[in-house]
Amino acid sequence: MLRKERKSSLALSMNAIVILIMAIAMLGVGLGVIRMVAKKAETELTKWEAEVPEPTTATPGERLTLSGEPVTGAPGDSRGIKFSFYPIKGGDVSPSLNCTEITPDFTVSKKTVTAGTPMKWTAIVKIPSGISKGQYLCSLTVGDISEDVRIIVT
Repeated sequence: MLRKERKSSLALSMNAIVILIMAIAMLGVGLGVIRMVAKKAETELTKWEAEVPEPTTATPGERLTLSGEPVTGAPGDSRGIKFSFYPIKGGDVSPSLNCTEITPDFTVSKKTVTAGTPMKWTAIVKIPSGISKGQYLCSLTVGDISEDVRIIVT
């Protein structure tokens, strides 16, 4: 009777080892996918970094400046936009792009800003697929200030 208990306990240990190996393999696959997606976003951001001209540096009189506006492209295209922001108070700032008629993907990093020090961002705007040609008005909000951004779909 002791032998049967040992065999079943050994079988249970073998199952646990197999499940552990499978879990580690799935974790590796998941991390690989995340790395691939992050690398693709970094490559696209670098591309727009070079193609879009630098915005004029924001000042206390003009706290948000843009370049790469209007955003022009076909449905499904990605375009770069750069902007400079002059913060009147410090802290974490997460820019956002809000549109009334469409919902473009907006990829931009959150930054910690210091009061009185202009900061520059490069963002990627992906024009939604399946929308009609035309001009769409959006609002870029950075901190406590907003600026209109036009998206022209060709």
